[in-house]
Amino acid sequence: MKFTLVVLFLLLAGAQGSFGADLQSREEVTELTDAVDKLFREWDVPGSPGGAVILTDGGEIILKRCYGLADIEHGIPITPETCFELASVSKPFTAFGVLLLEQAGKLTLNDDIRKYLPELKDYGSPITIADLLHHTSGLSDWVRVRPYAGQYGRSGFGIEELLNLVARQRVLEFEPGSKWSYSNTNYALLAEIIARVTGRSFGEWMQDNVFEPLAMHDTSFPANGKRILPNRANAYHRSSAGEPVRSLVEAFEIPGSAHAFSTIDDMAKWIDNLRTGRVVGLDIVEKMRKKTTLTTGEQSFYGAGLGIGSYRGIRTAGHSGQTGAFKTELVYCPDIEVGIAVVGNAGWLQADDISRRILDLYLGDELEQLPEAAAVGAEEPDEASSYDMDPAEYERFLGGYRLDADPSVLFAVAREGKWLVGAIVGKGLDFFRPLAESEFENRHQNCRLTFFGGEDKERATERVLVILRGKEMWATRVQLPDDPRWLDECVGFYYSDEIEAAYEIVRESDGLAVHLPNSKSRPIHPIEADLLAGGIGILTFLRSDKGDVVGFDFGEPEDLGARLIRFARYERSNLPKS
Repeated sequence: MKFTLVVLFLLLAGAQGSFGADLQSREEVTELTDAVDKLFREWDVPGSPGGAVILTDGGEIILKRCYGLADIEHGIPITPETCFELASVSKPFTAFGVLLLEQAGKLTLNDDIRKYLPELKDYGSPITIADLLHHTSGLSDWVRVRPYAGQYGRSGFGIEELLNLVARQRVLEFEPGSKWSYSNTNYALLAEIIARVTGRSFGEWMQDNVFEPLAMHDTSFPANGKRILPNRANAYHRSSAGEPVRSLVEAFEIPGSAHAFSTIDDMAKWIDNLRTGRVVGLDIVEKMRKKTTLTTGEQSFYGAGLGIGSYRGIRTAGHSGQTGAFKTELVYCPDIEVGIAVVGNAGWLQADDISRRILDLYLGDELEQLPEAAAVGAEEPDEASSYDMDPAEYERFLGGYRLDADPSVLFAVAREGKWLVGAIVGKGLDFFRPLAESEFENRHQNCRLTFFGGEDKERATERVLVILRGKEMWATRVQLPDDPRWLDECVGFYYSDEIEAAYEIVRESDGLAVHLPNSKSRPIHPIEADLLAGGIGILTFLRSDKGDVVGFDFGEPEDLGARLIRFARYERSNLPKS
């Protein structure tokens, strides 16, 4: 079922060839509506979840469309009143609340967060409220770290558990203010600071001071996921058979970084607030839209709760979000006062792509020309066209390679299931698929690997050519120690006080593997002496003065900073209780 509202009005300025230029006739309105319908046709079928979109221009609602079902079991359609989990699109609301308190003189952005959260650790350099707002704190993302402790659910993990986890972080990922690294921990702590400064629950204070003044009556930060919300949508993933199945998002207890619920009608009001600052003026909105200057003098692309960038020559401010199968996207173009919000309850709905395709349709020639392959309606490359290779053949590629131009840079190659894993040690990790017998690619990163030597499939390859966004880098294989017994020395039990988890490293038929709590074993491969890697991340083993293995530093794959989680070696009988 679809619901639509298109407001007809004459835009006084615009370029020819775009729907936004002059929606003067019913035929032109129908063209835009039909074009958007085509983008959502996959979800405009019986028994499917779907989504909703709202497009505004200068305070006017141009397009409002809803597709699919909010509740498949009961056949309830998505309407403008359907309430969606906004996921990380909640962050702009939290940032707005903090800036309201700053405007009222209740706090300053330069305040050390330990002024309000004294139970946190003193790292020597203060973490400020501004660092939390701008994702420059150096605090690890709790959503990213907890699975490494075998903790996958969010139920029962509240603010006290979060504060305990943060207080155990051994070192920061980087000096506060020196780098940008996205972390949900930052905005969860901001929500707690709001609660402690105001003496009220975060959700109640936001309701009275942000949402109600903006007439966003259907938007809220519920105290937890158990609260009954009128018109709340369920969310659905797609099964291996292609059928929708319920995405059971557990009851949450930590708002701020996510878990605002809203409707597309209320999102139009929020977009209008970004345009006008109609309740408290534009000062706060302008602070949200200002890029962050790091202590290095560089600028990040993030303001306060908003990512700052451009799309086809038009400045943008916005945010993406995903919680379970809920998908959200918010984009506002301040120079032309056009905004769009897309919300969905289908895990395979690409809200970010759809929002920009609708901007393409609406703005047309006002935007810079897209490359032909990226034009609206262009075919995506066929995944099935990739080279068919047995992952067992990856063995000859695995190992460490040092860059010829800078031998201090180590490129690690490992295997995880059907994927080849490539990582510059200390700079994160990516997954590659085969293109040819010795060639792999990661399209998202625009990176290609070509291996040389070992063509007989029995010998190890000797070199790899890394082409990253057009830049060529050659690397040469690192020779492993002749005595393979060093791998056996890594076998054993290890424990981390930081995440309160025990790992076991075991010998398996095809090499070493790590047993994680509440998870299957994950293979790891030798890269160089005392360094192993896999899809789980990179393990650097530590030795005593006598040469005994006493622990390892674990660099998890999404960590783009230098932060390492330390594990100490234990006898099984002496492992701490986690």
